[in-house]
Amino acid sequence: MGSQDVLSETTRLASSSALLQILFRVITFGLNAFTLRYVSKEMIGLVNVRLTLLYSTIVFLAREAFRRACLSGSTKRNWTKTINLLWLTLKTKTQGIRLNGINGYLIPSLKVFFRSTDEKCCTRVEVPLGLCWSLFLGWIWLQLLEVPDPNSVPYYKIGVVAFGLSAVVELLGEPFWVLAQAHLFIRLKVIAESLSIISKCILTVILVVLYPQWGLYIFSLAQLLYTSILVLCYVMYFMKFLGSPEAKKKSFPVSRMTDLLPNLIEDQTVVDWKEARLTWSFFKQSFLKQMLTEGERYVMTFLNVLNFGDQGVYDIVNNLGSLVARFIFLPIEESFYIFFAKVLERGTDVKLQKQDDIAMAAAVLESLLKLVLLVGLSITVFGYAYSQLALDIYGGSMLSSGSGPSLLRCYSLYVLLLAVNGVTECFTFASMCKEEVDRFNFVMLALSFTFLCVSYFLTQWQGSVGFILANCFNMSIRIAHSIHYIYHYFKESSYRPLKGLLLSPALIFVYIISGVVTVFSEIFLCCDKGWLARLIHIIVGALCFAATLITVFFTETKLINFVRTQFLSRYTKKET
Repeated sequence: MGSQDVLSETTRLASSSALLQILFRVITFGLNAFTLRYVSKEMIGLVNVRLTLLYSTIVFLAREAFRRACLSGSTKRNWTKTINLLWLTLKTKTQGIRLNGINGYLIPSLKVFFRSTDEKCCTRVEVPLGLCWSLFLGWIWLQLLEVPDPNSVPYYKIGVVAFGLSAVVELLGEPFWVLAQAHLFIRLKVIAESLSIISKCILTVILVVLYPQWGLYIFSLAQLLYTSILVLCYVMYFMKFLGSPEAKKKSFPVSRMTDLLPNLIEDQTVVDWKEARLTWSFFKQSFLKQMLTEGERYVMTFLNVLNFGDQGVYDIVNNLGSLVARFIFLPIEESFYIFFAKVLERGTDVKLQKQDDIAMAAAVLESLLKLVLLVGLSITVFGYAYSQLALDIYGGSMLSSGSGPSLLRCYSLYVLLLAVNGVTECFTFASMCKEEVDRFNFVMLALSFTFLCVSYFLTQWQGSVGFILANCFNMSIRIAHSIHYIYHYFKESSYRPLKGLLLSPALIFVYIISGVVTVFSEIFLCCDKGWLARLIHIIVGALCFAATLITVFFTETKLINFVRTQFLSRYTKKET
């Protein structure tokens, strides 16, 4: 597949994933608004912060490194070895493995050593990675953390077991997911995730209305349903696809379902050791990245700086603030990581790579930076003046009073930093060689420690707002590091993709005017002046936003062309 084809498929994946994320967030948005009327803040805080953190930590530590390593490079590889490596996320049993030239290599997260030998040896290796994480973290959640009051939040132990089990169930589908993602099976991902999230939401609503006394049973059953349907969709698709005429036409590297199970290759190593070493590097980085990504939840969970009710309010505001960030920025980051990983050669100087590929990568990076910068800046400018109104409409005075509006205003600034960081790290991780990844791990280690300390002290000073301020500090440092890497990566070439972070003076002026006008509009029209005043406030914001879009259209012609040709072309083709 050529670079242009990869770019086309990647943008298609990004746009489809963005639409999927919109669906997810709209459903979750409505679900949270609905459940607020039926369950307590304490219940929401426990489920959305503590139990979801357990699930996400297990899944992230068990698979993130494998995903990044196995999606790097071309699809033309020894997929048997890649699938063997992926099964280490759950459980692998192998016998009679030839391990040439490997001296005590450390498998990610477990100290399992493969001893060097020049003779064929009979070795039995069991690496239940996801299961081990589930049992270990489940024990911590049950034995070391504060147990909530059974009268307000019953069935806590059942919830911990169910969320840990759901993580293990999801890891069963990991080889299917990586194979589908590497070959850009867009429709499969969209359908599988749509069906699973919709099923989860429907079951939650039904049980919350009919059996509110079930407590955590409701969310536990819904979580297990979600992961089960997700895995079943991938399994059923590949059962139908493998061996079909379509698969043969595409020369698909796997022909039978048994090929997706761990298999031995005679007189060869069981895994690709270059891939395995890259996985270990990514694992160390992933562990630190998880601490940075979910740092505030770890502080809330382990240091008890907020009660479950305050955690519930924080999580609701966090979900509301991240609506646009997650359904636009995350799909772009995931999809274009695949593009950069396939087009660029890790550890190879820019001058030694195909110049057409480098030119395309630089042009795409510049346009992506401009795109996410504009989206993030718009959220920051307009989010400040409309935070209180949004919370009042969504959750009433429970959210719009107290720290809620300040939380959302700070989060609007965090979204801007999140947007830029997602794209810069997307490129950085896709182009770094193993040694550079290892060096970056030390940076992440320092950041993790600093972030946790800053989070704790800022929370003591500013309450829940301190978490967002700490996240802003963390993202700023990570952005600076990625920009430094990108600058030096293209230094010896004629390409300057970091120009995507520069805006025209006219556009900056329009943003400033819009921010001032909307702030004054909020002071005089929102939020206790009645619905007519609120409506006028919304109209003022809409007019300012329209002026901003018009300015973007006339000043950022290069970006407009990129969006037209890569994101919108397939829709216009369908219409014609």
